[in-house]
Amino acid sequence: MYWYIAKLVYQILVTEAKESDQFEEQLRLIQAENKQQALSKAMTLGEQEETIFYNYRDEPVYWKFLEVTELQSLNQLNDGLQLYSHLEQPEYTDAYVALMQSKAERIRTDNECLY
Repeated sequence: MYWYIAKLVYQILVTEAKESDQFEEQLRLIQAENKQQALSKAMTLGEQEETIFYNYRDEPVYWKFLEVTELQSLNQLNDGLQLYSHLEQPEYTDAYVALMQSKAERIRTDNECLY
């Protein structure tokens, strides 16, 4: 058996939404015999997790699976293995750095509560 990382993409639709559609990209760890089986398992997982629920305005929200857009094999699972990389080129560098620092501080603060 081999390990793969699959990126699943969902579209979030609100029937009466005034704002634009939202999309969620998820990275999932998949164990399979080969790439074809990994793709099949990832597609099945995405389809099984489609759902409909109601938001605070009592409007139906559709969580619709679109596609598996990436599938990468992992040769070995080692401590510190890079699983994902995303290059960002923000319009406002200072605001982006401040946001990243705020997120990091939240993680540090949350972790202090665990000990």
